[in-house]
Amino acid sequence: MLANLLGNAAKYTPPGGSIWLTAERLGDEVVIRVRDTGAGLAPELLPHIFDLFVQGDASLDRRRGGLGIGLTIVHRLVELHGGRVEAHSAGPGQGSEFVLHFPARRAPFDADRKKPEATEVTPAVRGLRVLVVEDNQDAAEGLATLLRFWGHEVRVAFDGSPRSTPRNTGIPS
Repeated sequence: MLANLLGNAAKYTPPGGSIWLTAERLGDEVVIRVRDTGAGLAPELLPHIFDLFVQGDASLDRRRGGLGIGLTIVHRLVELHGGRVEAHSAGPGQGSEFVLHFPARRAPFDADRKKPEATEVTPAVRGLRVLVVEDNQDAAEGLATLLRFWGHEVRVAFDGSPRSTPRNTGIPS
């Protein structure tokens, strides 16, 4: 989630601009903010920014653009963690801010609880079939390698084009 938001901030903030990442506990929430002085968002776009395939830059010059699925995925992942996400902008050229709210949980303190031995291993879920869709080839291959290391079957696609077939990159697990 943060990689997507920070990547977008970097992509849409011109040289000399600023990007801030802050996190704080507010009551029973953890609030994470990603704010920038970049391109900003049009007011009519804000209510739809988390919808699938919605992109702020509708021009034909898509050098900075992606597939329009990143913010949808961020929104869904935040919800799956019991939180919510907001987008704010004063308009084009005024920067933007994305605010993630997560429920704060306190781990119960139990001084008598046995600490796990260094040799104890928690079994992980293995054998999932995973599709990695990422236009940054190095990032996609790195994530695929990690997922294979954890025992998953992985396919990689570098774009969402119907002509593009996900492939097994051949990197051994």
